[in-house]
Amino acid sequence: MAGLELVSDAGFRADGRRPDELRKVRARLGVLARADGSAYLEQGNTKVLAAVYGPPVLVAPVALPLSP
Repeated sequence: MAGLELVSDAGFRADGRRPDELRKVRARLGVLARADGSAYLEQGNTKVLAAVYGPPVLVAPVALPLSP
């Protein structure tokens, strides 16, 4: 059974890179202003945007006086 060829006879991968070449990696932090933390990562054609939002700040309820 013939398997998928990852490297051609000429020594290149399907995307044109040699086996020892890595894709460029790009990373940026703090890309979303309203998030508690965020990052944008890119490697080749893969792009990821991640955001973290913490729990909301709880406000104590206002105590109403009890009527007799």
